Amino acid sequence: MAYSLLSEPFYGFTKNDCNDKILIGNWVNEMYYTIKRKDPNHLITIGLQHPETVINWDYGMMMVDFMSLHLYAWSEDPNYSSRMIWKYYKFLSNNYNFPWVISETGFSGTDITSNQDNHTGSEEDQLDFANDNIQRSQDCGCKGYGWWGHQDIGYGSNWEENLGFITRWPEQREKKARGAFANMQNIIPNTGNCVTPEKYLNIDEGTVWKLTGYVKDENGSPIKDALIFGTNGNVRVLADEQGKFKLYTNGSDYGGLWISAIGYELQVPKTITNNQTYTLKKINKNQWTKRFTNNNSNTLLDWTFNDYDRFLPCDFDGDGKDELLCIQFNNPERNKVNIYSFDNGKWINTWDNDGNNSFGGWSVKSFDKYLVGDFDGDGKDELQCLQLTPGYHNWSTTLRFINNEWSCPYSNSGTSSSFAGWWLNINDDFVVGDFNGDQKDEILCYQKNDDVDCFATMLYFENSDWKFGPSNNGNDWIGEWRLSSTDIIKAGNFDEDKADELICTQIGGLNDWITIQNFDNNTWNRLWSNEARNTEPIYFYRSNLVIGNFDFDDKDEILGINKSSAAKFDFVNPSLNSEWNIRNSTLSDWTINPKANCFFMHTIEKAPDYFFVIEKNKNQNYSGEMFSLNNLIQGNTSSLRSENVSINNRISDKDSSKADLGYVNKFNVKVFPNPTKGEVNIQAENGTINLIEVYNYQGQVLYEKSYNSETSIFIDISNFPNAIYLLKITNSESGITCNQLILNTTSK
Repeated sequence: MAYSLLSEPFYGFTKNDCNDKILIGNWVNEMYYTIKRKDPNHLITIGLQHPETVINWDYGMMMVDFMSLHLYAWSEDPNYSSRMIWKYYKFLSNNYNFPWVISETGFSGTDITSNQDNHTGSEEDQLDFANDNIQRSQDCGCKGYGWWGHQDIGYGSNWEENLGFITRWPEQREKKARGAFANMQNIIPNTGNCVTPEKYLNIDEGTVWKLTGYVKDENGSPIKDALIFGTNGNVRVLADEQGKFKLYTNGSDYGGLWISAIGYELQVPKTITNNQTYTLKKINKNQWTKRFTNNNSNTLLDWTFNDYDRFLPCDFDGDGKDELLCIQFNNPERNKVNIYSFDNGKWINTWDNDGNNSFGGWSVKSFDKYLVGDFDGDGKDELQCLQLTPGYHNWSTTLRFINNEWSCPYSNSGTSSSFAGWWLNINDDFVVGDFNGDQKDEILCYQKNDDVDCFATMLYFENSDWKFGPSNNGNDWIGEWRLSSTDIIKAGNFDEDKADELICTQIGGLNDWITIQNFDNNTWNRLWSNEARNTEPIYFYRSNLVIGNFDFDDKDEILGINKSSAAKFDFVNPSLNSEWNIRNSTLSDWTINPKANCFFMHTIEKAPDYFFVIEKNKNQNYSGEMFSLNNLIQGNTSSLRSENVSINNRISDKDSSKADLGYVNKFNVKVFPNPTKGEVNIQAENGTINLIEVYNYQGQVLYEKSYNSETSIFIDISNFPNAIYLLKITNSESGITCNQLILNTTSK
């Protein structure tokens, strides 16, 4: 059983520009994670339609577990109907490297000749369509099949009334097409038969040529299977291997054009000429998907970007989603402070100070430092405001934002530069994290000075007051890290425990150090270090490391950015692993730029973080864009019609008090031979096997056996009927892998 988010949504939503596709992707993601928080154990799908769906409901932009399709031809001709559905299957086979099922299809058939029309054929026609359609769906990679209508009905059009396999009451006779499903379990897929059908590119088989054109990407490469859709609703053609398309109609005008492809933006050209080239920007690229853009407008709603802005993700209301605190320093008397929230793919202004230069009693200055953390452990972030000047009366104030009002539980009132015993200075730096695992954030204060001994002290908030905590007493060190003026120190929960760690980096040398440390029993301990080796992969990104939980587990990762590439680093004690490296200078459609203002923001509760990028473009306007790591298209994008079809279990209920989202199933197995005459070898590539189950497609368990953490298993199913089965392999730690298993005892 699976949840279906929406059914046939294409025609009910706008198709105006690329933002529609991005907005819809955000909607689906939010619905997906909302359901998974409540029910992590069921799959989620969405009911899409024909290839034109890619214009706005792009599967490459949406987080679901599998895709379900509703495919119809609406013709009385079984040959035409089969060919039309065949085109859809071929399109899916070419472009969907993702599990998909047919949840709705059908052909209307009746032997009552008075009820036959241009949409309804005979019962024999219905049988021919069913036999061809079911086999071909399996050949092209379909993982499940559903026919619309079990029994004919007595209302609606002729087409609607005669879709069933049983005639209507009171006759209730089995129709001929019923037999096509009686043998369905014995169908053996033959991927070699999923060839390109006649008139594949000219989907609607128009006969009057209207237009020729080309669809290419930003590099000038052709986009095969790009969809060109006439806005009058009855013209659909695809681009060939050279990106060329020929637009045909049945004599009518095509209206305007919508042009798109899976993972690409939507283009709605204002001018259309023959042999014109249409360039589409890829917005799902290198495993990243665009989630928001301001279209280089220099604004975010009513916020106009400038060079002195500061942006801080903060969960002030404790709903598990960050708000964006924006602070501007362009006018000493009218500095703006705004708070925005990102909901259902749109930004909302939730509060602003009307440009009055202050908020919560704090007067905004250009030398301010702002720190965000849940300092009191109530699940809501506070804001620590600090003045850092060479003077002796630097302010330190803690602010809360509750019910659209600021309050001040703590302030040193500027009577001295002491912040709970820490003397504030212009050379100070700070890092916020829950270092001791008490569910409250602390502030680690440290000095960056090469000429004197550097202090490092941890401050913690208790009973509306800041307390002086563990300190190095000016000995120059944080654990095994010696402080210097070139240090960059950041915090993150890299090892999935309850406490945050530090990643400390040196900048500017030929053999700079990079070290990860944790705080345990009042002592900083080294977990990993490059030992000053410049050959470690992270070394080349050390000056620009962005921390966030942006994949599908429960710990933070490190995104390293340099001049032309980006890389993801994951700490698995005692190693720091580089999981992938983007070397072609783009992340989605963002040209990688280490000078951009980059940070991660938690926009959906218990979901991967979004990557926010703010940068000035060549026209001196600021662009603001968000991206997410996409688990739908990763690495090799070959079809899932391989011998191992693995559906990732993204949800792990490791903590029964909350459904922790985002666990990627990394349990990989080899199953061979497949198809098989009965003997099956199962080998775990990582992890061990604890349970093997074999199901038929009625959901019945035909084989079940537990194992004691084996890595290689042999089973024999030769006594089963020839059919397609579901092989479920469980590892107690890594998760579940499901494989399609084909049994054919008559094969050579």
